[in-house]
Amino acid sequence: MNRNEKIEYPYVEFYLTHSCNLSCSNCNRFNNFNIHGRTDWAKNVTIYEEWSKYIDFKLIGIIGGEPLLHPELADICTDIRKFWPNAEIMLVTNGLIFENLKNINVVNSIIQNNIDLRISIHDSKFASSVHKGIEKCFGKLKIKSQQNDPLFSTKGKTSSGVKIELWKFTHFHSVALKKNNNHYILHDSESARAHHTCDMKHCHEFYDGQLYKCGMVLTLPNLYDSKKIHIEINDSDVELLKSYRPLTIENIKNNPEFSVEHLQNVIPQCKFCPEKYENSLIFQEK
Repeated sequence: MNRNEKIEYPYVEFYLTHSCNLSCSNCNRFNNFNIHGRTDWAKNVTIYEEWSKYIDFKLIGIIGGEPLLHPELADICTDIRKFWPNAEIMLVTNGLIFENLKNINVVNSIIQNNIDLRISIHDSKFASSVHKGIEKCFGKLKIKSQQNDPLFSTKGKTSSGVKIELWKFTHFHSVALKKNNNHYILHDSESARAHHTCDMKHCHEFYDGQLYKCGMVLTLPNLYDSKKIHIEINDSDVELLKSYRPLTIENIKNNPEFSVEHLQNVIPQCKFCPEKYENSLIFQEK
């Protein structure tokens, strides 16, 4: 590849924080186990500017945890829009913080940088609060389209021009961790089968300037190191879990033939995820 030509890639996520205001069972980033830590945006912003010289994205997601908990969110929205001016950008949130949001800079940045909101409603009891928060921050919400269930895939636009999509998620599917009596274990799958099943295999994530294949390889080592829960895992699997290395900007800059397409390939760590999904209610005891 001639490195004078930008790489075109369909989708990427910026993972901002391990913290969340909810504790959802089977969270695929394991935020329900009260792990902490967030990306240092100011420290890595110049690295993202470098990335933008080499790769373009059609769609960008800003996610967590709960991204509204990140103190630099206003700057993050502004910088991502500056670096990728033609991308569709969406902030993925549970929407509950908007009702009591004090930081007007976040609201203004979302509006001014043409950031869409994709809001996951995990319980129907949250719907009223979410709607109030949207209209408090962004003005009257006008519904454009919806399915029979008024909370599922409802699309609208606020009077300030922010596009809204509401999704009803009351169930999550099984993830890498599974409970076994009083501790947790990981799956021991055939990697290719788990990768075939995976609905996150195209959800590559930026964190601290590096690009990860998926949320599992980004967040599971953090959970293991946090000692928040006991994970029964043998030494070789610990070594495998921690052996994953994300892509850096140097991988792109120093190798004109390098492509990010291989992020879509199966990796040995896929063995930790299930070969078959089972759904369960989000709000249940761990």
